[in-house]
Amino acid sequence: MLTDIQIRNAKAKDKAYKLADSNGLYLYVSVKGFKSWRYDYVFQNKRKTFTIGEYPFITLSRAREVLQEVKTKVKNGIDPQAEIQAKKEAVRSLENNTFEVVAFEWYNIRKEEWRESHATKQKQLLKRDIFPFLAAKQIKDITAREVWEVLKRLEDRGLRDTVIRAKGILSQVFCYGVATSRCEYDVTSGLKGIFKKPQRKHFASLTDETQIKQFLIDLDTIAKDNKRVSLFTLWACKMIMYTLTRSQEVCKAQWQEFDFNRKLWIIPKEHKKENRGHEVPLSRQVIAILEELRPYTEHTGYLFPSERGKQGHIAGETLSKFIREILGYRDKQTIHGLRSMASTLLNEKQYNYDVIEKALAHKDSNDIRAIYNRAEYLEARKNMLQEYADYLDNLKNGGE
Repeated sequence: MLTDIQIRNAKAKDKAYKLADSNGLYLYVSVKGFKSWRYDYVFQNKRKTFTIGEYPFITLSRAREVLQEVKTKVKNGIDPQAEIQAKKEAVRSLENNTFEVVAFEWYNIRKEEWRESHATKQKQLLKRDIFPFLAAKQIKDITAREVWEVLKRLEDRGLRDTVIRAKGILSQVFCYGVATSRCEYDVTSGLKGIFKKPQRKHFASLTDETQIKQFLIDLDTIAKDNKRVSLFTLWACKMIMYTLTRSQEVCKAQWQEFDFNRKLWIIPKEHKKENRGHEVPLSRQVIAILEELRPYTEHTGYLFPSERGKQGHIAGETLSKFIREILGYRDKQTIHGLRSMASTLLNEKQYNYDVIEKALAHKDSNDIRAIYNRAEYLEARKNMLQEYADYLDNLKNGGE
């Protein structure tokens, strides 16, 4: 039998070795001098080794006690090594089945399909509004009541849009949990029709031709007379107006996206709200703006670089502020409302609805038709955008 002195004095050798105690218990000494208590046994005709623990964390007396417990289990048909492994797997399973773990697995799969800005917003919503209440819970144990409480907090703060977004994320995470056998059903399915629908905001836009004419005049005269406004801001607003694109697409536009031979602006999917690429025919008016702009900014890469140098390109808020504060159209016209203005006018003039929707880059609910229309409507959009640009210029100049 071993003594504490023998154990303490056991030194590392060229090869690992064993010091026998009694009843099959021995001390294993590695080549680096690490010591551990072990026991060799036979279970279902297989020779196995059970590691009791490291010395000095496990003392000699404690090792002998554990040995008796292990022997009793073997005698009763229980494999102590398999039992330890099962406990580890149970703990690991619990750790891998928390809502946070499952949610991040779902997020990492889906983020490849999203624009970077959208992925960031989804993660922020998870971390800010959902994880504080559900992160550590086992996803299979989360109830509809707990999810309702999370969403109710958002509704009570007046964040109706966020409620819809959060509920959508929660539903997708639970569905992913079902698919990966972590939970049995989507608990959000029982929360339909409970929360108030968000009040949709309509972007202010002019529709009366007399008012539009005055806006176009103001756009030129005030912008050119006001020292606080750069030509870049004016040109960016006109780009949005003539192309029917969104402000973020114009702000992020880079010179490499423009094919002057084909007279096309090829917007990459990363800059689109729908994460889909889009081709925009360029009218004569847009090409004229680009030719004036090119000497000033082509070397920067961006059409409209930031004048303050804080980011690579101009900010959308700069354009919004220009229309809202400089032009004074706070409640009458917004930068995004330029698209609404165009949609209203073009529909009134009975242009093909599908062509208008394609020009606005609205997604067609019919995927097969959308593929077909992508090529079919390019020439129609080219003609429509040119006629619309001519119409705006003629209206400003007093023509029909």
